[in-house]
Amino acid sequence: MDKSEVLKFLNQKMQEFSSFERLAINNNKFPRWCTTIELFLFKVFGEDSIEYQTFKESGIKRGAIEEKFKEYYKDLDRREAALASIIETIELTRYEDVAEKKDALNSPNDLFDEMQFHPRVIEASRSYFIAGNYRGAILDAFIGLIDYVKEVTGLDLDGDDLMNKVFSFDYDKDLKKITKYPIIRINELKNSTDRSEQQGFMFLYKGAAGAIRNPKAHKIIPQSNPFQTLEYVGFASLLMRILEKSTTRKIKSTKINEEIFINRCKEGGHEKAIYLYSKAKDLEESRFVNGDFINWGVSGYSYRMPWKGCINGGTIFTAFSNGKLQIWPDIILRKSSAEAGNKYLGKLRSIPRLAREFSSVSKHKYPTISTERMSEPEIDTFIEAIKELGINLDEISKEHPH
Repeated sequence: MDKSEVLKFLNQKMQEFSSFERLAINNNKFPRWCTTIELFLFKVFGEDSIEYQTFKESGIKRGAIEEKFKEYYKDLDRREAALASIIETIELTRYEDVAEKKDALNSPNDLFDEMQFHPRVIEASRSYFIAGNYRGAILDAFIGLIDYVKEVTGLDLDGDDLMNKVFSFDYDKDLKKITKYPIIRINELKNSTDRSEQQGFMFLYKGAAGAIRNPKAHKIIPQSNPFQTLEYVGFASLLMRILEKSTTRKIKSTKINEEIFINRCKEGGHEKAIYLYSKAKDLEESRFVNGDFINWGVSGYSYRMPWKGCINGGTIFTAFSNGKLQIWPDIILRKSSAEAGNKYLGKLRSIPRLAREFSSVSKHKYPTISTERMSEPEIDTFIEAIKELGINLDEISKEHPH
């Protein structure tokens, strides 16, 4: 790429700059503009170049919400000054054709498609990645991986419990043979190397759930590097392909159903749990066309609701036959549903029995309470809050269909 081509591109980007002052501070055009220039400078000059580092370091980290307004304009000024300096330097400096020194890289979006990820990863992550929501792309890739393990095994476990259950095996050193085979078998387990590989992959899958899925699901972790995101997503894709090629024996379902759930609740005297289920069932029926559904597990059910970017449905709450109610705050923490989630959070805080549990969402992963301590009006308000949440999420999905 010669000097004139580089300057033409950068000057075009400089002309686009004036439009950003008229946009809202939470617009997505300015961040994309910055990313495009960073990637261009990276592929033309290299990561250690003055040009790339100058522009990259000109950005500032956003602070508290009340500071974002002035920080946005400060960011604009610094980015503009950096780009102007780079253009001036290129104009005044002898410039060699760098095509021979460095092959041009494709854009991150092109790379995503060229990587030929597992189809499940593409379905879960591509729309997030193209939109620049790299945290969402990573999170849903690994949620999809864990759901895939559940699907092929028929188990309703999660995290360490799930991975230990499906990959662990017992080997008797005295008998020199496997006495209990794993549910998912990576290889034939014929020798010590095979057994080490099986155990190693168990830890990889456990790490995928504990070190990648869980932190990004339970707290906001900024992710702005598209290339690092591709590495994360590639790891999820690799584990899916290994799972696809493994030998798996499906476990007979041990899930309960409505009849078993109600009978267990009656036996335990959990009448409020039955009342909650009846209200949840009514809500599911009224929102069936919106995709809401009740999913039965081994000891209760979960109420799930789909929205933009979560087509398989996100869990809103789980109710158990022992009368416990577990509320999932993921909807509040996800960036794609934050606006609707905050309204939902306000409604939850208006319910006396839930107010303390949700006084600080970051301190509670899955607040759990006894339905027996809730009054029927409180349960009604809880269901009404979920109904309003669904309406708000439906609006978001209509406004941003892709």
